[in-house]
Amino acid sequence: MGIRSQLYLFGISVGVRTLFAGKLRTGLKAILNPLRSGYSRYVEFPYVLTELGSLEQKRVLDIGSPKMLALFCAARFKLKELISIDLRKNELTEYQEYQKACSNRLLTIETGDGRKLPYADESFDSIYSVSVIEHIDHDGDSRCVKEVSRLLKKGGRCVLSFPYAPQEEKVYHRSEVYEKEFTGKPNFFCRLYNNDAITERLLKPSGLSVVKQEYYVQKRFLSFRMDNPRQNNWMQVSPLLLTPFHLLSFLLCSLLLEQTEPEDITQEIPGTICMTLEKK
Repeated sequence: MGIRSQLYLFGISVGVRTLFAGKLRTGLKAILNPLRSGYSRYVEFPYVLTELGSLEQKRVLDIGSPKMLALFCAARFKLKELISIDLRKNELTEYQEYQKACSNRLLTIETGDGRKLPYADESFDSIYSVSVIEHIDHDGDSRCVKEVSRLLKKGGRCVLSFPYAPQEEKVYHRSEVYEKEFTGKPNFFCRLYNNDAITERLLKPSGLSVVKQEYYVQKRFLSFRMDNPRQNNWMQVSPLLLTPFHLLSFLLCSLLLEQTEPEDITQEIPGTICMTLEKK
């Protein structure tokens, strides 16, 4: 069984356990949307798992990623500890319900800000952050990777994923964005990184070395692109109407997303970069 199928079935199993634990609404959410996120996670999550390798007896930090990956890691590996942080308390509450239903004590889910973390220097073997760094405005992304570098042990790896385009671009939405309410002024949603932005905003501030990078893009059926950073139309659609897309999400990933070269990604159709960094 491939890793995408394993992730899909794991998400459903978490939903079923949560359902039988008496949390009807939260359980159904996981059953109907097993990764509680878009289909690009079926590319990003396997990349994280491959690049971090065995996490046996390792201390791992997840900075803001969709939490089903942390639950999967805690169930699959005999970790020393996995700490998963997020700014959004409502998200944490739901995943704490999932964690309780799975009875996994190796995972700690708590509030935290990637720009300033309370953990000791060189206290983590591995760190990952899936589709998070691009949402931190101003110099927050640079501050976050500095924290990653501070927290990683020497020889430790960090895996990041974020949007890639030929030109750096800041994307705003005229709506509520995560923890930011809409008050009539467009809210910052994310940054599209090009090579220069990656170097200046992520690599230089962190001092980490690039081990590997892969690029993915959707070139077909663009009207079904649920993770288009410039359009938040999908965010306004009722979750019930999106259920068929989420239930078929791992198949949609195989159908729609393909690995590519950076020069084949356009400004109009941004791609996703998955990057492995190491502390020398």
